[in-house]
Amino acid sequence: MAASGVPSPEQLSKLMGIIEGWETMQITNYIQMSGHALIVADYIQTLPDEIRLMWPSGMSLPKVLFFTLRYYVFIHHILALIYMELKWETPETCHAWFLVISVSAGFIVLVSEVILFVRVYAFSGRNRKMLIYLIIQYLMLHVPAFILLVIFAKDVVYTVLPIPICMPVESQYKLIGGCFTVTFASVLIIMAIMAYIAYNKHRNFNSTLLSIFYRDGVYYFVCLSALAAINSIINFAAPQAYKFMFIQLEVDLHVILATRMLLHLREWSQRENAAVLGDQLTDVDFSHPAGSHAHYYLSDMGSKRAPSPMQFQHREFIDPVKARIQTSTVVTSNGTTTITTIRGSDTYGPY
Repeated sequence: MAASGVPSPEQLSKLMGIIEGWETMQITNYIQMSGHALIVADYIQTLPDEIRLMWPSGMSLPKVLFFTLRYYVFIHHILALIYMELKWETPETCHAWFLVISVSAGFIVLVSEVILFVRVYAFSGRNRKMLIYLIIQYLMLHVPAFILLVIFAKDVVYTVLPIPICMPVESQYKLIGGCFTVTFASVLIIMAIMAYIAYNKHRNFNSTLLSIFYRDGVYYFVCLSALAAINSIINFAAPQAYKFMFIQLEVDLHVILATRMLLHLREWSQRENAAVLGDQLTDVDFSHPAGSHAHYYLSDMGSKRAPSPMQFQHREFIDPVKARIQTSTVVTSNGTTTITTIRGSDTYGPY
């Protein structure tokens, strides 16, 4: 500062940068608070479906992933709120908390992506080759992206500021931009695979469950690819103060879309189960060897528990079963008897 007490141009520039960064951090915090409200509202709205569809079901990978996302996100938001409320802390404390919430956000995205990959595996009819490919893609894209995220969080620099806020002043933002680019590429590839499978394997199959399966995947792709592209562009090209503006919102949407996709599958699987398990199926004659496939599936549907989305290929059998139901009336010495049979078919193979 000059002897007259007037700040130098360099000092004024730094001060204006701090003020601009603080104002942008406030906007970012408001957006994060809207994400908190969105998570709570989604939880309240879907809790009845969770109790009805998820709680009674048997243990499965989709169920574990669902509850991990569903409840860990609240822990993550508590950590984020603590970080937002840090006042006059040392740069070391600010950096430690930033590293914690960065790793936490990365963990949520990783689990959400597992759900998307599991859906594609189920959509493929649990094809072993597809499973191997999906594992390789997940490891090649998301593990390096998580490593980039950790490196980015470790390299963030904090300093003592004349305002009561934890605000990073320097970092390698291209690293976090790379993470979002990888996320965008992964979602794009997965959506292309789903479109390919839908056209080549399911294009002649008319099923509400299949439509839900595919429609939710499209919604997931559109929402997350848009946010991933925006975050990638911001971190590569926008001023430093705007780098974190939409990151938390993307993390929240990962959770909401992934968990809602599973709830939608459970909902429609129960509806189709109820449609098949009517009075017509009280007396079934499995005269063809392939009828054992139908018997396996019908007995599975007889459970009160909602079936797992991993059993998508089983659900795919519902409409063929309904299409092959035949009812005939036989006159016997004891009176008239109605017999319901299911014609055997090897179209879908063993289940």
